[in-house]
Amino acid sequence: MSSEKDKRLKVKIVDFMKSFCIGQRNAMKQEKIAETLRIEPRLFRHLVEEIVRAGTLAIGGATNGVLGYFIVENQKEYEMIRADLKSRIVKLNKRLRGFEKAYGDVAGQEKMFNPGQFKTLGQQRIKEIREEMSAK
Repeated sequence: MSSEKDKRLKVKIVDFMKSFCIGQRNAMKQEKIAETLRIEPRLFRHLVEEIVRAGTLAIGGATNGVLGYFIVENQKEYEMIRADLKSRIVKLNKRLRGFEKAYGDVAGQEKMFNPGQFKTLGQQRIKEIREEMSAK
């Protein structure tokens, strides 16, 4: 749940973006917006994410060569941002599947060896990989 301060900051962000960041042509870097609003860039990103998640504004950001955040103004911008978000979802899903597979492999291997042996085996494999790479 957002604090009262966060709610006030969201209003400031929405007002600012409605005044200066309509459409891709008016995209503005997060550092510039955060500096103008006197908030940390990380907090700005977090609050923008909450604003978009709540359906308050369709804000796009830093995609396809566009440097900065902007309020989506037309169908073309909507499609561009939507495609970028879907691409990120696909990449994250692939990463998640790999992570889950790797964890499953590790968990299975740990059952076969005591933790000290497993660590040693991992270090040995890293050494082998490095040797293979340097031989190429």
